[in-house]
Amino acid sequence: MFDGKKRRSYADVAKTRLLRVIKTETQYEAASKEITRLLRRQPLGRLEEDYLETLAILVEQYEDQHYPIDTTHISPLESLKNLLADQGLSRADLGRLLGNVRIGSEIMTGKRQLTPEQAEILSKRFKLHPDFFLKRL
Repeated sequence: MFDGKKRRSYADVAKTRLLRVIKTETQYEAASKEITRLLRRQPLGRLEEDYLETLAILVEQYEDQHYPIDTTHISPLESLKNLLADQGLSRADLGRLLGNVRIGSEIMTGKRQLTPEQAEILSKRFKLHPDFFLKRL
């Protein structure tokens, strides 16, 4: 698809693999397989990365509509702990991100809540909305 020796424009690539809104389970499964195939082919070229990113957005939109995940029962602290674990980060790493190692430990033990300013710092680092890190109603 993208492996030719000459450089192709995104328009050329789109002619062979047109990206469309995913509307059916069959389309969803095919898109998911394509994502897996591309991820296994690392490293990717710029066009492949653009294609993969766009396809992932379309899959995410489909999943949000058809497989919503209720996270209201999960506390922001639990979400933060899971996020840090997934990223291989420690309490000290959290503290360094926030400017004070002690604060990271206090947040992780539940002695202190994140402030909106700290949530903003984490949202930029992890590319998530600040509300992800704040108390859920």
